[in-house]
Amino acid sequence: TSMAAPHVAGFAALLMQGDLAGARQSFAAVPFPDGKLAGLAIVAQREGKQAEAEGYLRKLVALRGDDSAYRQAQVLAQWGRRDKALAAIELAFRIRDSNLTGLGQDPLFDPLRGTPQFRAMKQRMGFD
Repeated sequence: TSMAAPHVAGFAALLMQGDLAGARQSFAAVPFPDGKLAGLAIVAQREGKQAEAEGYLRKLVALRGDDSAYRQAQVLAQWGRRDKALAAIELAFRIRDSNLTGLGQDPLFDPLRGTPQFRAMKQRMGFD
């Protein structure tokens, strides 16, 4: 269950423009529960609703466990939790999460992009 790239790009654009209502609406329409929960966790946190955001992340983990490592990494990167996000990417790599194919271009990882750890990880995984 991967999130369609165009949907992520549209969501990310709304998010970066500060259109949280539009981003929330966009992600509420995602047909994949893991993508929907990750997106809603990011939006809720941006809206200052940390308890709601944490609830979405817990639901994601409960629903998919380690199989949601890539989605967890997206959320954690957007929340500014770099070390946890990098650890989740590592887990996604170990379990061969098919979503990793988007790692190089995924705008939700922009907060990690400038870090040496993320660059090294991408290179080791063959994305550079």
